[in-house]
Amino acid sequence: MITGKTSQLKKGFKNLAETVKFVAKIAEDKKAGYIKIIEVGPRLVITDYFILISVSNTRLASSIAEEIGQSLKKYGLYALNINGKNEGNWILMDYDEFVVHIFTDEYMQYYDLERLWRAPKVLLPRAAKKEEKAIDKKPGKASAGKHPNQEDSV
Repeated sequence: MITGKTSQLKKGFKNLAETVKFVAKIAEDKKAGYIKIIEVGPRLVITDYFILISVSNTRLASSIAEEIGQSLKKYGLYALNINGKNEGNWILMDYDEFVVHIFTDEYMQYYDLERLWRAPKVLLPRAAKKEEKAIDKKPGKASAGKHPNQEDSV
């Protein structure tokens, strides 16, 4: 995705890694509970980075998505597609070179994208490096095989 990376340079960021760290910093400033940037480019042809963000509720998920969208627009960057904003449990923002996944804690545990896309190289925003242990704590696992919206049988 060479052409996409060079377009980032014209938008006010030194490189793509700086852009995704900027997005992670927005989530951190808005009090997201868990943030991780995963480089998937070597294994996935359609994008270079996933930014995984977990929050406690749908209202916060929507707020973070809105802030990310507004902040990137100031640099001339627009999402190609945004899904899940109405429900708020899993908001996906596709910026071509990177994809932002904002989950409620429950959905993050259930879908566990981090496990699916384990990567040897993980980037953290500079501020997060100081608190790497705190950010890297992952919420407990959801009930096996049970979707977050699935109710218990009586």
